Amino acid sequence: MSNDTITVEISGLEDVEKTLTDTTRKVAAKYLRKAMKAGALIIQDRIEQSAPVDTGFLSEHIKVAIDTKGDSASMTAHIGPAPQAYYGMFEEFGANGRPGLHFMEQAAIDTRDEVIQTFADTARNSLDDLKQASFKAEVEGA
Repeated sequence: MSNDTITVEISGLEDVEKTLTDTTRKVAAKYLRKAMKAGALIIQDRIEQSAPVDTGFLSEHIKVAIDTKGDSASMTAHIGPAPQAYYGMFEEFGANGRPGLHFMEQAAIDTRDEVIQTFADTARNSLDDLKQASFKAEVEGA
């Protein structure tokens, strides 16, 4: 992959978008983090299944971290080896003249449609929770 970022734009969630723009940043971030994590867990599972196996340590140490950058409206899911399984990056990209296996990249590509659908479904299914949290934030802030 020439870039380590996959950007996805989802349409058809206008009701979710309206509720997100009408709520506080904190409530919106918590809600979106839930939907994003649901999708990221699918990629994590596929990476674990396709990781090269020697002892099984690498496949047991694939982690998901969701990061919100400062004041921007973006959120990033980092999915990959935990620090103690750093050598997974060598398996992915190659090292010492050995080509990379690109098993993590392929996992992201293979699950893309399922991840997008899971994100959208989780966002829709959690909309009532978001509205309640938004209302509660308004009441507490008033």
